[in-house]
Amino acid sequence: MPQILVFDTIRAVKRGERHAHFNKLLLDRMEETLGGGGQAMLFQNRRGFAPYVECRECGWTARCPDCNVTLTLHKGSGRMVCHYCGHTEPVPAKCPHCRVTEPVPMGFGTEKVEEEIARLFPEARGARLDRDSVTSERAFNAIISDFEARKTCLLYTSPSPRDA
Repeated sequence: MPQILVFDTIRAVKRGERHAHFNKLLLDRMEETLGGGGQAMLFQNRRGFAPYVECRECGWTARCPDCNVTLTLHKGSGRMVCHYCGHTEPVPAKCPHCRVTEPVPMGFGTEKVEEEIARLFPEARGARLDRDSVTSERAFNAIISDFEARKTCLLYTSPSPRDA
Protein backbone atom coordinates (compact mmCIF):
# COMPACT_ATOMS: atom_id res chain seq x y z
CA MET A 1 0.00 0.00 0.00
CA PRO A 2 1.23 3.50 -0.73
CA GLN A 3 2.11 5.80 2.13
CA ILE A 4 -0.42 8.62 2.45
CA LEU A 5 0.58 11.92 4.02
CA VAL A 6 -1.85 14.76 4.68
CA PHE A 7 -0.39 18.26 4.97
CA ASP A 8 -2.14 21.27 6.44
CA THR A 9 -0.84 24.18 4.36
CA ILE A 10 -2.50 26.81 6.55
CA ARG A 11 -0.70 25.47 9.64
CA ALA A 12 2.56 25.38 7.64
CA VAL A 13 2.14 29.08 6.76
CA LYS A 14 1.57 30.00 10.41
CA ARG A 15 4.70 28.09 11.45
CA GLY A 16 6.82 29.54 8.63
CA GLU A 17 7.38 26.05 7.20
CA ARG A 18 6.18 26.75 3.69
CA HIS A 19 8.30 26.88 0.54
CA ALA A 20 6.28 28.03 -2.46
CA HIS A 21 2.92 26.38 -1.71
CA PHE A 22 4.30 23.28 -0.05
CA ASN A 23 5.72 22.60 3.37
CA LYS A 24 9.28 21.42 3.88
CA LEU A 25 8.32 17.92 5.01
CA LEU A 26 6.30 17.31 1.83
CA LEU A 27 9.13 18.54 -0.38
CA ASP A 28 11.67 16.42 1.52
CA ARG A 29 9.47 13.32 1.14
CA MET A 30 8.94 14.02 -2.55
CA GLU A 31 12.68 14.41 -3.11
CA GLU A 32 13.30 11.15 -1.25
CA THR A 33 10.57 9.33 -3.22
CA LEU A 34 11.58 10.65 -6.63
CA GLY A 35 15.29 10.15 -5.89
CA GLY A 36 14.57 6.50 -5.13
CA GLY A 37 12.70 6.01 -8.41
CA GLY A 38 9.26 6.20 -6.79
CA GLN A 39 6.07 7.96 -7.76
CA ALA A 40 3.90 10.52 -5.98
CA MET A 41 0.35 11.76 -6.33
CA LEU A 42 -0.59 15.24 -5.15
CA PHE A 43 -4.25 15.95 -4.46
CA GLN A 44 -5.42 19.55 -4.52
CA ASN A 45 -9.08 20.32 -3.96
CA ARG A 46 -9.20 23.21 -6.44
CA ARG A 47 -9.02 23.21 -10.21
CA GLY A 48 -7.46 26.01 -12.19
CA PHE A 49 -4.50 28.19 -11.26
CA ALA A 50 -6.06 30.18 -8.41
CA PRO A 51 -9.50 30.07 -6.74
CA TYR A 52 -9.93 33.82 -7.28
CA VAL A 53 -8.23 37.07 -8.27
CA GLU A 54 -8.23 40.11 -6.01
CA CYS A 55 -7.33 43.78 -6.30
CA ARG A 56 -4.71 44.60 -3.66
CA GLU A 57 -5.81 48.25 -3.72
CA CYS A 58 -9.57 48.03 -3.09
CA GLY A 59 -10.24 44.33 -2.36
CA TRP A 60 -12.43 43.69 -5.44
CA THR A 61 -12.80 40.03 -6.46
CA ALA A 62 -14.25 38.72 -9.72
CA ARG A 63 -17.64 37.08 -9.13
CA CYS A 64 -20.03 35.19 -11.36
CA PRO A 65 -22.95 37.45 -12.33
CA ASP A 66 -25.31 34.45 -12.18
CA CYS A 67 -24.10 32.46 -9.15
CA ASN A 68 -22.34 35.16 -7.10
CA VAL A 69 -19.35 32.87 -6.39
CA THR A 70 -15.76 33.87 -7.07
CA LEU A 71 -14.47 33.06 -10.53
CA THR A 72 -11.53 30.66 -10.72
CA LEU A 73 -8.47 31.81 -12.66
CA HIS A 74 -7.38 29.40 -15.38
CA LYS A 75 -3.93 30.58 -16.41
CA GLY A 76 -3.69 28.23 -19.38
CA SER A 77 -6.68 29.86 -21.08
CA GLY A 78 -6.21 33.31 -19.55
CA ARG A 79 -9.82 33.28 -18.38
CA MET A 80 -11.79 33.27 -15.17
CA VAL A 81 -14.41 30.53 -14.93
CA CYS A 82 -17.44 29.80 -12.75
CA HIS A 83 -17.23 26.10 -11.89
CA TYR A 84 -20.97 26.00 -11.20
CA CYS A 85 -22.62 27.45 -14.31
CA GLY A 86 -19.70 27.70 -16.75
CA HIS A 87 -19.70 31.52 -17.11
CA THR A 88 -16.30 32.78 -18.31
CA GLU A 89 -14.62 36.17 -18.50
CA PRO A 90 -11.18 37.37 -19.54
CA VAL A 91 -8.83 38.41 -16.75
CA PRO A 92 -9.01 42.22 -16.54
CA ALA A 93 -5.78 44.18 -17.09
CA LYS A 94 -6.83 46.64 -14.36
CA CYS A 95 -9.29 46.35 -11.49
CA PRO A 96 -12.77 47.12 -12.89
CA HIS A 97 -13.73 48.78 -9.58
CA CYS A 98 -10.83 51.17 -8.79
CA ARG A 99 -8.83 50.93 -12.06
CA VAL A 100 -5.57 51.27 -10.09
CA THR A 101 -3.82 47.88 -10.13
CA GLU A 102 -3.97 44.55 -11.90
CA PRO A 103 -5.86 41.89 -9.91
CA VAL A 104 -3.55 39.20 -8.50
CA PRO A 105 -4.16 35.45 -8.20
CA MET A 106 -4.96 34.30 -4.67
CA GLY A 107 -4.59 30.73 -3.43
CA PHE A 108 -3.67 27.80 -5.64
CA GLY A 109 -5.25 25.08 -7.73
CA THR A 110 -4.04 22.11 -9.74
CA GLU A 111 -2.54 24.30 -12.50
CA LYS A 112 -0.39 26.12 -9.95
CA VAL A 113 0.61 22.84 -8.26
CA GLU A 114 1.76 21.57 -11.65
CA GLU A 115 3.73 24.76 -12.36
CA GLU A 116 5.40 24.92 -8.93
CA ILE A 117 6.37 21.24 -8.83
CA ALA A 118 7.84 21.51 -12.36
CA ARG A 119 9.94 24.43 -11.12
CA LEU A 120 11.04 22.61 -7.94
CA PHE A 121 11.62 19.21 -9.57
CA PRO A 122 12.46 19.98 -13.22
CA GLU A 123 13.79 16.46 -13.87
CA ALA A 124 10.55 14.78 -12.80
CA ARG A 125 7.93 14.08 -15.45
CA GLY A 126 4.43 14.84 -14.23
CA ALA A 127 0.86 14.97 -15.48
CA ARG A 128 -2.21 16.88 -14.35
CA LEU A 129 -5.44 14.91 -14.05
CA ASP A 130 -8.51 17.11 -13.62
CA ARG A 131 -11.60 18.13 -15.59
CA ASP A 132 -9.59 20.82 -17.39
CA SER A 133 -6.75 18.60 -18.60
CA VAL A 134 -8.84 15.53 -19.42
CA THR A 135 -11.39 16.20 -22.12
CA SER A 136 -12.08 12.62 -23.18
CA GLU A 137 -11.96 9.06 -21.93
CA ARG A 138 -9.00 8.47 -24.23
CA ALA A 139 -7.02 11.34 -22.63
CA PHE A 140 -7.89 10.03 -19.15
CA ASN A 141 -6.75 6.52 -20.04
CA ALA A 142 -3.50 7.82 -21.54
CA ILE A 143 -2.60 9.73 -18.36
CA ILE A 144 -3.42 6.74 -16.14
CA SER A 145 -1.56 4.32 -18.44
CA ASP A 146 1.55 6.52 -18.43
CA PHE A 147 1.49 6.64 -14.63
CA GLU A 148 0.97 2.86 -14.35
CA ALA A 149 3.83 2.28 -16.82
CA ARG A 150 6.03 4.70 -14.82
CA LYS A 151 6.42 7.04 -17.80
CA THR A 152 5.35 9.76 -15.37
CA CYS A 153 6.40 9.87 -11.74
CA LEU A 154 4.08 12.63 -10.53
CA LEU A 155 0.34 12.96 -10.83
CA TYR A 156 -1.43 16.18 -9.79
CA THR A 157 -5.12 15.66 -9.35
CA SER A 158 -8.24 16.96 -7.68
CA PRO A 159 -10.09 14.37 -5.60
CA SER A 160 -13.65 15.48 -6.31
CA PRO A 161 -15.53 15.12 -9.60
CA ARG A 162 -16.86 18.66 -9.18
CA ASP A 163 -13.49 20.09 -7.97
CA ALA A 164 -15.07 23.39 -6.98
